[in-house]
Amino acid sequence: MAMIPSQLGTRTQSWISDIFLPYFVNCPNEPIIIKPGEVINVSMPNAKDNSGLQPTISTEPQNFTIPFFVLKDTIVRITASDEMLNSAVCNLAIRVKDPNPCKIPVVSEGVDFTEKKTGQYEATCKQHRMSVVPPSTMYTCSNKTGWSQTFVPDCVPEGV
Repeated sequence: MAMIPSQLGTRTQSWISDIFLPYFVNCPNEPIIIKPGEVINVSMPNAKDNSGLQPTISTEPQNFTIPFFVLKDTIVRITASDEMLNSAVCNLAIRVKDPNPCKIPVVSEGVDFTEKKTGQYEATCKQHRMSVVPPSTMYTCSNKTGWSQTFVPDCVPEGV
């Protein structure tokens, strides 16, 4: 616990202790949902302190500013510290949610990606091609969970 000087009247000086943490006025409780490629453009959470002085703000990642761009789910940690080194944290959870997770993935030119049944696809190497990354037996997709596989096969010309 640190002490800070306080002027009480004109002749006396006493020391008071600040044990209260800074606090955030508008730290979101829910994740911020964005689409892939969308820029995050929200209000930066406001920090206050009982001393009346503005707390020092730091962020992780360090280059976080509004607007911000992310490609995947990210947590931005915003820390407010007062002069007594009391601190509070606001975590901005950013979720990247694709509104159409079942669009056909981009595959290499040597791969045939064909729908066998609704929502079920098969990936095979085209004629005179062999797999470098072997295909799964079946790829399925649902709007809730996305693709069943996280990779697509790669096929190269035979003899390479």
